[in-house]
Parts: sequence; C-alpha cells; structure tokens
Amino acid sequence: MKTPLRYQVTHYDCGTATFINALMYLFEREEIPQEVVEYVTMVTGDRNLGLAGMHQGTSGKALAFLSSWCNDYVSDKGFPVRSQALLGEEEVSLREGSPLLEGIRSGAVAAVECCLGADHYVLVTGVDDTYVYLWDPYYDTWPMHELSVPVVGVRLDWDHPHEYNRVVERWVLEEPAGTPYSLNAKVGRDAVLLWRTDGK
Repeated sequence: MKTPLRYQVTHYDCGTATFINALMYLFEREEIPQEVVEYVTMVTGDRNLGLAGMHQGTSGKALAFLSSWCNDYVSDKGFPVRSQALLGEEEVSLREGSPLLEGIRSGAVAAVECCLGADHYVLVTGVDDTYVYLWDPYYDTWPMHELSVPVVGVRLDWDHPHEYNRVVERWVLEEPAGTPYSLNAKVGRDAVLLWRTDGK
C-alpha cells in the first residue's frame, strides 16, 4: 500500500522528510526496510549552527553520503533502489541534457535543494515541457505567509497526496537565488536521484 507523502515536523528536517518521501513515492509501505528509515533519520540534520547540539537542516554532503550508502545497501541487502548524487549548476538544472532532467525522465525522483526563504529540500516527482511537479514537505498556508518575496509561477495542489503538492512553472527553478523554488540555493546546487530498479 502506498502512503501519502509526509510533512516535516520541525523547521529543519526537510532533508529527512524529502529523502524518506523519495522512498515512499517509489515503494509500497511494506517494501521499505525500517533500518533504511532509521539510517536516513540518523544521517540527516547535520548542518551545524556552530554550537554543540544546535543543527539547522541537512547538508548536501549528507544527502550525497546517503546516495552512496543506498547503493552499498543494495549490494548487501538486495533492496531494489539505485541512487546518484548531483552537484553544481551543470548537473542540477532542468536544461536539456542535464543529468537531473534526464534522470527524472527515466523514472527517477529527485531530492533537490532550492530556495524557500532559506535553503530547503523538496522532492521532484515529475516534469513536462511547462511544469515541475514536486512535494514540498513544509506545510504552510497559501500564499506562504513566512516569505518576504512574492511566490510566482507556483500553484498549490491538494489532490495528489502520493505524488505532489506544488505545480511549479519550469522557468521558476532557474531564477536568481531568493526566488521561491529556485535551484540557486545559497550554498550551491545539489540533488540526489533515486530509481526503483526492479521494474515495478
């Protein structure tokens, strides 16, 4: 059985929620090993504020590490997932031929870092010539009341709880840093692609 995608429970666990949402999108609930969920939770939330025990989100390095760990886990346990970490503007872009776009077109989902007031992870589940379909784990009223800039080119969608809750015009993702849902995050572009490999 598929489970509706989840929302983050604090201001800072978007990376955790997004990586777990990638697995929830690709697999039935019964297929996801509990140890994978526990490991994702343990590794994410590593972006430190400079004070012991004070964390503010998940770094791209943590998601890249999880991507590599998933591939090793497949070898050890046979869990049918493949992952690829992407870094920089050439790879994390929706321009034709980019690894991100080609990965999504080939059936992958993508945990991508974008802008949403601060750097923020969302799950891209689909793309066409005009729109990007994504799940934003940050639950908020609409229009987003915490943002100081207007949200343009974005439509809320409550009708696809297993797939996406935002429909974003493709041009938005290439806008300058600070634009909601732009891929130009403050610390640079990063993403992780995940595929299901058993053909189901």
